[in-house]
Amino acid sequence: MVQPEMIRSMRLFRELEAEAFAAVAARHRLLRSTFKADGDTALQIVHDHVPLAIERIAAEGGGGLAAATKEACKPFDLENGPLVRLRLIEEACPVAAAGHGRYLLLVAHHIIV
Repeated sequence: MVQPEMIRSMRLFRELEAEAFAAVAARHRLLRSTFKADGDTALQIVHDHVPLAIERIAAEGGGGLAAATKEACKPFDLENGPLVRLRLIEEACPVAAAGHGRYLLLVAHHIIV
């Protein structure tokens, strides 16, 4: 069964600051949370720190949408987290000034949004 997720993407025109996302996670408990099953209920565990890495994906031949769809369909591990994924999808784009298009994909499990 596919989990309903919150998915957003945006085109980037500048370099990405990974530290900015770490600072956001430090301020927001849900971005540092995992969940553990306890009978019929789920216990929220808030961690002091959860690494939020930005993984780069090279999409060949205009495959940015396919790469984003593949990432969005990956399941989350509620007990181990993180419950948000950040992906920088780069694809060749002869029209763009830099010769490529870059898109930031954010996928979050629905339990934290």
